[in-house]
Amino acid sequence: MKVTKNTNKATLKSAIYDFGFILSYISAQVYHYFEYFQNKTTEYFVFIFLVLITFLSFNLRTEIQKIWTHKVKFSLFKLNLVFLIFLFCLLGFILIDWPYGANHVNFNTFLIFILLILYGLNFYTFKTLRLNLLHNHKFLLYSICILYFCAGLHKMNFDFYDPEKSCANWYHIKFFKRFISQISLEQLPEFIKVLSPKLVSFIELLAPLLLLTKFTRLYGIYLLILIHSYLALGGFSDFSSLAFSVLLLYFPIAFLNNKWWLIKINHYFFSSYIVIGISLISSFFFKEHRQQLQTLQGLILILSVFYILNLTKLKRSTVQFEKKAFKKRELIVFIPLLLLLLFGLSPYFGFRSGGTFTMFSNLKLIGNSNNHFFMQKLGIFELEDEIYQIINFSDKSMFIEVPEAKDWITKSGLNLAYNKAIKNEKASDFFITLKDINGTIINLNLITAHDFLGPKKSWLFYKTYMYSFLPDQGQEEQCRW
Repeated sequence: MKVTKNTNKATLKSAIYDFGFILSYISAQVYHYFEYFQNKTTEYFVFIFLVLITFLSFNLRTEIQKIWTHKVKFSLFKLNLVFLIFLFCLLGFILIDWPYGANHVNFNTFLIFILLILYGLNFYTFKTLRLNLLHNHKFLLYSICILYFCAGLHKMNFDFYDPEKSCANWYHIKFFKRFISQISLEQLPEFIKVLSPKLVSFIELLAPLLLLTKFTRLYGIYLLILIHSYLALGGFSDFSSLAFSVLLLYFPIAFLNNKWWLIKINHYFFSSYIVIGISLISSFFFKEHRQQLQTLQGLILILSVFYILNLTKLKRSTVQFEKKAFKKRELIVFIPLLLLLLFGLSPYFGFRSGGTFTMFSNLKLIGNSNNHFFMQKLGIFELEDEIYQIINFSDKSMFIEVPEAKDWITKSGLNLAYNKAIKNEKASDFFITLKDINGTIINLNLITAHDFLGPKKSWLFYKTYMYSFLPDQGQEEQCRW
């Protein structure tokens, strides 16, 4: 193919796009893993690849600025090779801990699979490593639309809309306590308590609709930027940074000024080093100020996001993408997207109630409990049907999260907890006291638990099923993710 000026321009445009996403994605992993250096193995791994990508990005940025197209292709190949290795290793770290994953970690898992498939498709087509997100951006767009659709759907329940129980109002209190030590639910204005739960679920359902068309996409982007800015300041910068790494694809980018964009994307990327520095200092001196440090981390994220926005180029951003006509081989990317959707809807199948993008939704579809406005639990699986109230237990580490007094857990959840106790070699002193729905007390130890739970389940069960506790009736003081 003859190399023309337009060809060079298209190559640079595609390189800048992939370059920006790779930098923002690995920055998101920093925001996720670096907090007091608690998980040292994963943190060192992320840091090593962060340094590698930093060196490669310096070189690539120079070549893009000088429009050295052939050198850009080679440098982009090296950057993508390092990033591809990073994705495989990160996926391994995540899958080792499955199914014990938070909502955003589970979303990240599916996102990694989508990125790996895109690498495979593009290598098959172009015989080189590239994401080609200028052409394949919509696959990431669809993934985040599914995420927000499921999150909004789960929140359409009576408890989330109840001002006294809603996790939305719980989060307001959590947020304001970072600045005002003494504040309670009663001090919130009545219109906020009543309106905010409805507004949150409305925004999460509206956002996917806005994102799907280019005419309304920027409105959806700015709406989600505001929502995630609020979440980041309250301690959820890990989830917000991951969402921003995808939303970054749709920030209004002025491609006519490559130097301007490269400077901004690098400043966004280097904010991750500030987060590492704060985490390192806090690990020695400020462990007792965890909430304030989380807020500072969120503030750094927000400032870097708003710095990178180009609010003066709104119209240009609507035509910055290539038109997409899906080829037959690209349909394979819809497999992880379909699995992502089914995973998010799994509470309604009775298969899983934890980490399915429930995101503090107050959703209760365990046992005979159903607080959703219109969704019913389908009788496809029975894993969430049989429940027991926890009275006492031997070791909190066998649970996904520590149960509170009188929480209810599914029998499948007990099976998962018991298996975890065995894996951690703590089954010898294992005991748990339960009460069934009829009020009968059940005492389980190493022997009786085996008889009560039945035969060991398949490997697939232990790697896919996860539960959430069903709180006892009454006001919830702590919302569950």
